[in-house]
Parts: sequence; C-alpha cells; structure tokens
Amino acid sequence: MNPENLKLAKDVAAQFAAPRAAINGIHGDAMAVKVEDGKAAISGICVITGKSWTAYVLAEGWKMFQEDRTASIRDCWPGIIPDDAEWLISGISPEGWERMYGKN
Repeated sequence: MNPENLKLAKDVAAQFAAPRAAINGIHGDAMAVKVEDGKAAISGICVITGKSWTAYVLAEGWKMFQEDRTASIRDCWPGIIPDDAEWLISGISPEGWERMYGKN
C-alpha cells in the first residue's frame, strides 16, 4: 500500500474507533435523516473526502435499523444500490472509494 493510501486507511480506522461512532458505519452526529413519503434520505460526511453524501432508501428499512442497530444493511434495504450500501457500512462515498482504490 502506498504511503498516501496507508494514511487514508489509518484515518478511516480512527474514525470508526472514535467516540460516538455508530454500528454499520452510520456516524451518529455526522448524519442527518429526513423521512418523507415512505423514503428516507440519510446524509452525512464521507470519512475520506470530507464531502456530503446522501443515500436514498425506504423509510421502512430506516425504522428497522433504528429498532435493531445490529440489523445488517442488506436486511434493512434488500434492494439498496452498492454505492449507498458501502457508504452506510463504511462511511466512504463513491468518490472516497475511488480516491483510495482507483476506478474499477
């Protein structure tokens, strides 16, 4: 791993070890949720880029996640797109993923 990527990886690890880091990568104070018309917009800051990212998911899944913080992202939102799932799990947006690992 090159030095820049190693530093990014250490920064990500520090984020997850920080106080108030939440289960499944959804960071408590670093996120906002708006529920409307059966959908939830879960917004927060990418731990790599520092830029905002929003995942749009079904509100029913958000309710399930709130009731059982150990529920998996795939159980809460079976049809979630991979970019949103990755962000909810790791706190890394598609741009952050590309910055760390390059384009697929």
